[in-house]
Amino acid sequence: MAAAIALCPLFAAAAGSDGASATSDAYAAAAGTVSDPAGADALRSGEADYICSLAVKNGQMAGAIPESTADNTVNPYFDDFACLGLVSYGRAADRQTVLNYINWHIAHMNTAAQDKYGLAGTIYDYADGVSTGAYDSTDSYAATFIMLLDNYCRVYDSDFLQGREDLLDTLVGVMKSTYIEKISLSRATPGYDECILMDNCEVFRGFKSASHIYSSYLNDTSKAADMQTCASRTKAAIRKKFWSSADNCFRPAVDISGRPESRTRLSVFYPDASCQLFPVIYGVIKPTGSMAKHSYAAFKKYYLRKGVSGRDWAAVSVKGSEGYPWCILLSGVIKMNDSKTARRYEKNLQKKFITPGHPYPYYCGEAGWYLMSLSS
Repeated sequence: MAAAIALCPLFAAAAGSDGASATSDAYAAAAGTVSDPAGADALRSGEADYICSLAVKNGQMAGAIPESTADNTVNPYFDDFACLGLVSYGRAADRQTVLNYINWHIAHMNTAAQDKYGLAGTIYDYADGVSTGAYDSTDSYAATFIMLLDNYCRVYDSDFLQGREDLLDTLVGVMKSTYIEKISLSRATPGYDECILMDNCEVFRGFKSASHIYSSYLNDTSKAADMQTCASRTKAAIRKKFWSSADNCFRPAVDISGRPESRTRLSVFYPDASCQLFPVIYGVIKPTGSMAKHSYAAFKKYYLRKGVSGRDWAAVSVKGSEGYPWCILLSGVIKMNDSKTARRYEKNLQKKFITPGHPYPYYCGEAGWYLMSLSS
């Protein structure tokens, strides 16, 4: 295996250009079903093959990755995670799929005239090859693409962004356009009236990746320092503004002044309960800290209730999830060192989605997150 490459802490993987990825003893114990090296690599290879099979091979949408075989929708945010999964695996054969998507994304970024808010660098969702003229957010779409660029450079091509500082400047500009300096948090879009915890965790990581790109690949220490400052401020603001000492959990959102608008309803899976793991997943807080322990306990109380229909994420049975398995949460469970829950979840995930051939609503983004956990 080639020398290990340090990746963005969104996922901790050791990937080499020959495609082999190291699976830690800790994850092997957590996963249970992949405790043997051959089984682990077969799962990784299978998820990578699935993602690559979805990629459009020709035409104006070549490089884009539809959500699933049953859906012709292209959501760039989901594609970012699909490709982050491929990069975490690091298989040489997948490099072109990732590069094709990156180039498609860049080619389809909006100009200021094309964006509904006049914001250059955003990207719309697509359906049947046509722009929908809409996106769920601007801050997260930019942040996750910056993460992907960072990790592509770390794993596949350290020269890819040379001479492209304007690209990163544009993407950072998208994040900063909704960044409220007074409270050091981002709103989802220029027209949105809330700051969302999930988005801000992604924006934090986007700033960290931007800092690394500026310093390591673009030799701009000034901009790197600015991005690190933004990341530090965002991290502090998340801990201060979103944490509820009264409830011992995170609030899913605050208003644009940083004030809570309502109490967290942990009985509601999305976003109230599911967001509890995001600060751990994205490295805003340490899994050994009190915030992480309390927020994970809150999640477990409501959505790790073994045997209770609709209240057990590990059984892939969650009321309010619309059938999606929420593979992203597996990363948080592993970081919280809950091997029993990770093992149970993976067993049920494979039974319901992997073995039957990835039926909808399993989609490219889910596969990306599962691949990141398998490669951690």
